[in-house]
Amino acid sequence: MSVELYLDELQRYADENFHVDLLAARVEYFAGMGSINEDDELFEAHLDRFLDWFLFERVLPHGRQTPLAAFIQAQQDRLPAENLRLYEGFLKNVHSLFSVQKIDKTGVHLRDLADKIKYFVVEEVPNAFTKGQVFEARLLPLGDEWYFSKGYIFHPLSAAKAIEKKVKHLDPRDRDAYRTFIRELALRRLKADRYKHIEPAQFYRF
Repeated sequence: MSVELYLDELQRYADENFHVDLLAARVEYFAGMGSINEDDELFEAHLDRFLDWFLFERVLPHGRQTPLAAFIQAQQDRLPAENLRLYEGFLKNVHSLFSVQKIDKTGVHLRDLADKIKYFVVEEVPNAFTKGQVFEARLLPLGDEWYFSKGYIFHPLSAAKAIEKKVKHLDPRDRDAYRTFIRELALRRLKADRYKHIEPAQFYRF
């Protein structure tokens, strides 16, 4: 089963069991992003980014756990052991900013800007990536391989050096500050898309 099918099953469970929390979280997420609507080019990307955040990071108000953790707990006696182990692997997901180092026929070689760890991520359309580009993504382990979750935010190639320089000055131990910076970059990309008459790199001055 592909990673997309695992994600779809997890999303269905969350929608069926935490629908009210999902709606509240969506309001919370998009309120924090400012004015964004369905006409924005990045609306779908932000919707996927929101779902990733909700499933993997946001703690449910009554359960003190994420929807992913709640799903694993609820499915202990229902899912095959192999499937359960794969979902447990998702608890080790990596959400970060990545730099594209190399592109192969079957995937992309990445470097995590935060801790410099390198990954090879299986990808069916590797040509969608550009060497040197910085982007936000969430990596999911599936067996011995890494795959992308659904939420991507690609940043302009012209802004890559500025982003990497800024990350170097962040305290690697302060994960909250790093997450805040990732969110800030998503907002900057949104502005760059709206004001196309301005060079995109202008929105990435720190």
